[in-house]
Amino acid sequence: MCVCTSRVSIGAACGDVLPGEVTTGVVPEGVHVTSDDGVLVLGVVPNTSTAALVRLGPDLRAVAPPISFPGLGVAAGSGLSTHSIVEGPDDSAVFLVRGAGPELLSVGADGGVSWRVALPDAGVASAVDRTAEGYVVAARAGVYRVEAGVVTSVTPPPPNVAEWTFVRRRSSGDLLLGGRSVETPPRAVFAVQSAQGEHRWVQHVGLAGSEGRARAGCELPGGDLVVLATIDSDSWVLRLSPGGEVVWRKRLAGPGQDDATEVTCAEDSLVVTGQTTSWGTSLAGHGWAVGLDASGQVRWAGLYGSRDAAFLGHVVRRDGGVVAVGLVLPPTPAKYAVWAVRLDDETGQALP
Repeated sequence: MCVCTSRVSIGAACGDVLPGEVTTGVVPEGVHVTSDDGVLVLGVVPNTSTAALVRLGPDLRAVAPPISFPGLGVAAGSGLSTHSIVEGPDDSAVFLVRGAGPELLSVGADGGVSWRVALPDAGVASAVDRTAEGYVVAARAGVYRVEAGVVTSVTPPPPNVAEWTFVRRRSSGDLLLGGRSVETPPRAVFAVQSAQGEHRWVQHVGLAGSEGRARAGCELPGGDLVVLATIDSDSWVLRLSPGGEVVWRKRLAGPGQDDATEVTCAEDSLVVTGQTTSWGTSLAGHGWAVGLDASGQVRWAGLYGSRDAAFLGHVVRRDGGVVAVGLVLPPTPAKYAVWAVRLDDETGQALP
């Protein structure tokens, strides 16, 4: 894995090779790092709209051939997402697809469909997360709660929110939500919703007139939240109190498009991942990671891969560092590749 880092800038030049990348036989749309450091890849069969699932082991080798689901496509709104697929119990995969409308599908380790549930009137479904009771889905029509393959409740968004595009379960059982406002252009919106569907608070991010999009979030020890938003061409990291007040905000910006899409939290550090065109040699973009301390100061930043377009997606913490999974987007979609890198949390350097 080619890695370059910098402690003083938000970007740094990097080389052109990505040893260890693998093509999966599908055009990836979503990636998820599993508990054993394998990778779930949700995508479509090349030259079709048919949804497909690929399981990769920790060595990025395919555990089995891709499984396709005729008649189902990838749910609209999930493209290049780290939130459209999650790991379920007993090595199952739970992900968003689209038939007549958005649906949630559970596929067991043997490739068989365990259950399939329609999300009525959802419009666009963008994100799923696992809860103690089952699953929650963020959609245009609101938050859908699913238990044992059955929709048990739907909570509409507040009047000033057009749709939810992100959901993450908190340690308390509440949900951290992200979405877009009803304004034109829309602003990024974050909220916390109780298990009973009550919105405890709603926070708009960005100035009126700037187009924003909520991307991701995580919870710090003690209950504070860290959220990511794209505002125009820049990425913003914000720390919010448990009540939704802004503690600090950090702009990650350069001359190009800086699109942070995922964040992971620890007691005294954060790691943000995504893609940037502001630095490096690839006009199509580099995989991008930034390490910050809990007060929002940048500790390191790095570019990862510059051949074609590289994107760093789902990131999880492991002992001694973080594991991030990325996609390489070459001109031929059938050859999209998946790659992974383990980073030192203190420096951003690649680990064996």
